[in-house]
Amino acid sequence: MGKRLGVRCNHQAVRVARHGRGSEKSVAEDDDAPLTRPQMRELDRLAKDSRDRTRYLLISSFSPRLALYYNVSEDTYGMNEPIHATLFKRRATALAVKRLLGSGEKIVPCRVDQRGRLVLDSAAVQTRKRRRERN
Repeated sequence: MGKRLGVRCNHQAVRVARHGRGSEKSVAEDDDAPLTRPQMRELDRLAKDSRDRTRYLLISSFSPRLALYYNVSEDTYGMNEPIHATLFKRRATALAVKRLLGSGEKIVPCRVDQRGRLVLDSAAVQTRKRRRERN
């Protein structure tokens, strides 16, 4: 694998001279310090967050057949096409953007696949549930 990429790996530890003569210590030995409890909690939180596939869409729904999905990068709405909408990783971020836009938008949770692409059924199911609740 290393040859295909044109990269050579040196599997031996690099030695660095520290504080005077004869006191050599490998770089790897410095990195072996045990993690503190807050550091472990933060790593656990980040790992859990990376596995979460829930995302949030901003939707303006006018009728059962017409829904507008907001795209932040272009500051536009896509009609009936959730695939072009902005997927927010955090609900708080979606809520902040919703406050800037006004009161007509709704935050709808959806799911993404392993590649980060929107699972269309997840957004459609959520939209249908909300429509049933209104009727």
